[in-house]
Amino acid sequence: MTGLDLYFSSLSLEDYQQLAPKIENSPTITPLLSWDIFSDCSHKRLFAIKKAREIEAFQKFIAKFQFQNNFNQIFSTYDFEALVITNLKKEIVWVSNGFKEMTGYDKKFVLHRSPDFLQGEKTSAVTKKRIRKNILSNRNFTETIINYKKDNTLYKCELNVFPLYTEKTTHFLALEKQVR
Repeated sequence: MTGLDLYFSSLSLEDYQQLAPKIENSPTITPLLSWDIFSDCSHKRLFAIKKAREIEAFQKFIAKFQFQNNFNQIFSTYDFEALVITNLKKEIVWVSNGFKEMTGYDKKFVLHRSPDFLQGEKTSAVTKKRIRKNILSNRNFTETIINYKKDNTLYKCELNVFPLYTEKTTHFLALEKQVR
């Protein structure tokens, strides 16, 4: 609904009937010219709310660990659709709600599994080797890997991985998003 639509809806029937002959109605002009702007703003707002909820759930999970990482900087710098925490044994110990939306897999299914279950025929062995090397080096890294959703469709997944540490690294956080 445009501002003009709101204005007309606030008029009495009498006032509207006086204005009606002066309103130009052209079939070539889209009546809701601001819909794209409204839709884009709404999408961005919903995405920001969803992201804030994911971060809040993450913070509740990690509260007991007292990690030393600067999460404000991480979350303000990197975009994500899903958050995944793995332990040093490479087992998933927590995923955000966005993980199911992105992959189709339920939280219960993925817990205590290695993220390898997402990989398949077209997943590059070279990429997997680089990921392992970076994890063993205990440093932040970004990598793009081909993964598979629950319905077996493949997707490119950008990973931004961070070692989570107190005095030493105990877990890894992956910020994941689907890329083209």
